Amino acid sequence: MNITENLSTQDILKRLSEKNYTEIFNIRSRVEASDWERIAVENLKQNIFANPNRYPNTKNVLYVHIPFCATRCDYCPYYTTPYTSQKITDYLDALEKEIENIKNTPFIKSTTFSSVYFGGGTPSVLSAENIKRIVYKILTALILTKMVSFHLSQILQH
Repeated sequence: MNITENLSTQDILKRLSEKNYTEIFNIRSRVEASDWERIAVENLKQNIFANPNRYPNTKNVLYVHIPFCATRCDYCPYYTTPYTSQKITDYLDALEKEIENIKNTPFIKSTTFSSVYFGGGTPSVLSAENIKRIVYKILTALILTKMVSFHLSQILQH
C-alpha cells in the first residue's frame, strides 16, 4: 500500500512542493503511483510552469523520456512499452504538443537549457528521422545555450 493514499491532497501537495522537477517526474512515471499522487503531481507541474525558474543560472538539463524498449530489463523501474511504428508516431505527436504547450510558460521562458538528455526506455530504438524531429522541435521552441550538448541513452543488448 502506498503511504500517500492516507494523506490529504493538501498534504501531498505540501510534500511534493519540496521536491525538484526531476523528483516529481520520477513519481509521475512510476507505475505504482496512486491516483492522488498523479493528480497532485499534475497540479504541482502546472504550478511549476506558471512561475519563473527559481534557479535560472544553474546548468538546466532537459530530460526527454522515450518509453520504448526492444526488451524489458529486469532491473528497470521506469515506464516502458514495446514499440510499433504507430506507437512511436503517436508518442512523438504528443511530445511535440507537450513542448508546444509549455514553451511560453514563465518557467520555460526563464530557463536556458545547457543539455538535453534522451532517456527511457531505449531512445536508440528511434530512427534518425524521429530523433531529428524531436531535436528540431526542441531547437525551435526552447532556449538553449550556444554550447548545448545532446545525450542519447543506449542499452546494449546481450
